[in-house]
Amino acid sequence: MNPLSATTWIWKALRGRSVTFAALFALTLTGFSVLGWLKWLLALAGAHWLALLIGPTLVIGLLVRKEPEWIPDEQARRTWARGLVFGSLLAAMLSSLLVPAAPDPATPHTAPAVMRPVGPRSK
Repeated sequence: MNPLSATTWIWKALRGRSVTFAALFALTLTGFSVLGWLKWLLALAGAHWLALLIGPTLVIGLLVRKEPEWIPDEQARRTWARGLVFGSLLAAMLSSLLVPAAPDPATPHTAPAVMRPVGPRSK
């Protein structure tokens, strides 16, 4: 995740003005890249490289503009946005506590196999 995008998204979500940015932050924090999906769908449709750069921004901008029509109550939008942000932060913290840590790649999981020396044996 781009730290600048995450900072912008969480700021807009905590101010309570955008459920879209709260959802983007929550999905990205939990490991789902919505912008990546949009780029993949555009590439699958055979879009030009410029559309791959501008398309996701336009789609998100359209969603942000339509929010007041879909959720007209500003207090409800603030509640949803803050709930998404704090819920995703709580889910990330809980998953880090519940999921076992990955083993250190420098240490082998099993003992190395003992190899017999190659060549004739001598006394």
